[in-house]
Amino acid sequence: MNPIRNAVTEYIETRHTAGNQKRGDELSQLEPRIPVSQIGHCPRMAILDAVRWHPDHPLHAEPSHGFDAYVKEIMEAGNVWEHQTGKALARNLNGVVHWERDDPALRVRNDVWSGHIDFLIEECDHYPAGAIIEHKATNPVNFQRKDRLPYPFHCMQVLMYRRLLQQKLQSDYIIPTYLYYRSWSHWAEIQVWEYNDGIEWEGEVNGRTKSGEFDICMDDAIRELQDYWLRQELPPRYKTPTAVKFSCAKVRKGQAWPDCRYFGTCWPELPQEGPFTPTWE
Repeated sequence: MNPIRNAVTEYIETRHTAGNQKRGDELSQLEPRIPVSQIGHCPRMAILDAVRWHPDHPLHAEPSHGFDAYVKEIMEAGNVWEHQTGKALARNLNGVVHWERDDPALRVRNDVWSGHIDFLIEECDHYPAGAIIEHKATNPVNFQRKDRLPYPFHCMQVLMYRRLLQQKLQSDYIIPTYLYYRSWSHWAEIQVWEYNDGIEWEGEVNGRTKSGEFDICMDDAIRELQDYWLRQELPPRYKTPTAVKFSCAKVRKGQAWPDCRYFGTCWPELPQEGPFTPTWE
């Protein structure tokens, strides 16, 4: 018997279910849009997530799998750390930061995309040009293994927020964009920007200065998803469920397990609880 652990997991499950219900109630009242958080991930999942709360939409499919207990706990920790970081920024910057979840300044949306900025900082002494900050909780191992952070899809997400905010404000002014990762005492504070047809970044990871780049063209990534969306067409699935990292399935010790909410939609012929033999081509 583990009464403390059981109480914690039950609490997290209750919070997750309630949060999902609230999110569904809100999004079902709005026209479906591609979530900004899905850019850089599987295009098929991005479109399915866009219509997740619209069961009458022709592309709708109910998720076949939920998040596992570990992911739910990381998400709950992320919410706690994000709230703490927001309060710290508000205290330190004397009210020039938007961070409350229901602040309309944080919502960005157009005819295709929809998202919610974590922190939006107005021009001030610390941030003369203002700032858009995306907050990420992550596994401590990402700070211990070389070149894990930042993830390219996180860079794409915060850069997409900037584009949508420019549209919302009807301004060409480029607001600096940052990623802030947390995991217990581990941290990373990274500025991200577009350069030519790629993405560059620079910042500190646990106090060590790092920089890098990704050969990713934001315009191409945006255009790919928008084209599918405007045609109301579901993108094809990957060649195999293990062909692309962080997509359909995870691989451990030579075996693969479903790791996507829509695994059953895309791979109905495979074992839905796993394991199965991974293939790469």
